[in-house]
Amino acid sequence: MGGMRPDSAPMTPAHRCARHDSTHRLTSVLVGARTQTHCAPRDNCCRNTRTTSAAVRPSSSVSGCALSANCRCRYGFAQRPRQVTGRGTVGVAAGCSNDAVAVMVRTAVRRGVRHVATSACVRPRLSMSSLFAPMQKELPADAVLPGHQLLIRAGFIRKMESGIYTLLPLAMRTLSKMKAIIKDELDGIGAQQIHIPLISGSDVWKKTGRWSLMGKEMFKLSDRKGGSFCLAPTCEEAITTLVGAEVSSYRQLPLRLYQINPKFRDEKRPRFGLLRCREFIMKDMYTFDDTPEESVETYEAVGAAYDRIFARMGIPVQKVIADTGAIGGNLSHEYHILSPSGEDRLFTCPKCGYAANAERAVSGLPVEVSPNMKRFNFTSDDPDYCRIVAIVPEGREVNPLLVQRLLGGIEVRPDDAEVTIPTVILLDPACHETGDEFDSDFDVKTIEGSIKEVVSGDACSKCAHGRLAETRGIEIGHIFHLGTKYSVQLSALFRDQLGDDLPFNMGCYGIGLTRILQAVVEASATEESLKKGIRWPLPIAPYKVAILAAGTNLQLDAAQATYDRLQMLPELRGEVVLDDRPLIQIGRKFKEVDLVGFPFVVVVGRESSRGILEVQHLGQTCRVPFEHVPEHILKRMAAAAKPTPSRSLTSTAEPQAVA
Repeated sequence: MGGMRPDSAPMTPAHRCARHDSTHRLTSVLVGARTQTHCAPRDNCCRNTRTTSAAVRPSSSVSGCALSANCRCRYGFAQRPRQVTGRGTVGVAAGCSNDAVAVMVRTAVRRGVRHVATSACVRPRLSMSSLFAPMQKELPADAVLPGHQLLIRAGFIRKMESGIYTLLPLAMRTLSKMKAIIKDELDGIGAQQIHIPLISGSDVWKKTGRWSLMGKEMFKLSDRKGGSFCLAPTCEEAITTLVGAEVSSYRQLPLRLYQINPKFRDEKRPRFGLLRCREFIMKDMYTFDDTPEESVETYEAVGAAYDRIFARMGIPVQKVIADTGAIGGNLSHEYHILSPSGEDRLFTCPKCGYAANAERAVSGLPVEVSPNMKRFNFTSDDPDYCRIVAIVPEGREVNPLLVQRLLGGIEVRPDDAEVTIPTVILLDPACHETGDEFDSDFDVKTIEGSIKEVVSGDACSKCAHGRLAETRGIEIGHIFHLGTKYSVQLSALFRDQLGDDLPFNMGCYGIGLTRILQAVVEASATEESLKKGIRWPLPIAPYKVAILAAGTNLQLDAAQATYDRLQMLPELRGEVVLDDRPLIQIGRKFKEVDLVGFPFVVVVGRESSRGILEVQHLGQTCRVPFEHVPEHILKRMAAAAKPTPSRSLTSTAEPQAVA
């Protein structure tokens, strides 16, 4: 519906365009509840456009797009003139942008006092009063780790049951930024995103033997017909079955598929918040190649992508050689955030960069071998290795995982029975040769290899010049080169160039997003941070800027103007929160923004009447003129956005003990 004033109608001053002569007439068009008034000669006109709406309160108006007569963005701008010194209002201008957030800010100086007027988009400003972030003053009774305490106090998570947590909006903001970085890097190496059901049938798990191997840590359930299912802790079986059914030729390879989904583990003792819980969010990726060589190349490519992912998140990580565990395979590395709260023991060499989990760490030969030895007895179900004696220097412990690897991967278990006729003797190189005490009438096989547990100060097995140092870390990522383990077990085959049916060469790669959420907080937690709050890396902070006003109307107006101006910047769009709570004291506002961990805090205080604001970042406070605040923040953001290098191995090759 719409109407136009006839040419013959008398033209009153109210009907003339204020910007042009009497030949420019204003036209009113009624569209629903809105009446739009614009200058009639649309072509090459002044674009004088004004819209009023019943949906806008009387003290406000909505300015439509005045940039182009053919604009179809349909975005309007709420315009609220501000009263200044009792002498009228400062003029306000509004623009249009295709993303509905463009805001023009105009300032006027009268009698040496800077006054601010804004026109902000109809979308309401994001404010602390509307943000769902319930905070706690008291320390949670069941939270032991400092990062766990801070996440609860700052309103990121809430415990529902033992090991089960609700992720609140602030946590979801951080997780969404992690997901965006992960997706961008994995898409960049040719990976494709999928969704695998959270519930998995038991048949494929029984084929690989992991239905029983997983034990009680797997959530198992039955349907009404008696069918057995599980809540998937990982998806090797499901993805291998899918690809085996859909990919039949080498021409369809390589294939890289990933998902970001919840996973489940029935922890015996859920504790440490998000670090050991029953439900967690994880990125898991699976790769399929036609040759072992190409599979290793894929392993290296994904490892490099992981380095970029963590660098873009602003997280320093330590890459270490790791055990494959229940996943299997013959090559594996973990990514850790170093923290005193970490459960994993890591050994690193500052000389050459060698790093390994304590389960896989191998030390070099000492200067002198030990004349005193300690024996450990093991047994296995393999008839060739049913009685095993492991010998290490006195005062040291044996590493069962190294024993297992030295025997070719067979499972071993400690045996308290005295062994008089061993099948095999495992001798650590740090010991004198032995075995004479056993009956020489029997054929006893002796295997030499490093089997003792590493301790801090041991010689490095890679360079022989460095000394291993022990530290602790929180695992946030794990990558595996699986080979053909699952494709053989599940008969997932493809046809190669020669027409032969071969099993896929696979790899699997995981990142724990909820573990990162807490591990980052744990790594930066100090006595001071427990009193103040979280310090997030800039790329994954839930919001980048908080704006605080002391409380007067003029300061609130200046804070709103600052918010609108920062929202114009693409780098800060949707990243600014305005604390508009008039009844909250400024001291409490400071405590809450520090607790949440805003990287930048803009304070509109007493000096705002002279156009000066305070910008706080990393404990430093700068006095910045109002018009330079965006430039100041962007400059600091650029400096903070430099990639954080990860500490990683110079090579993925397994080290050998050297003299």
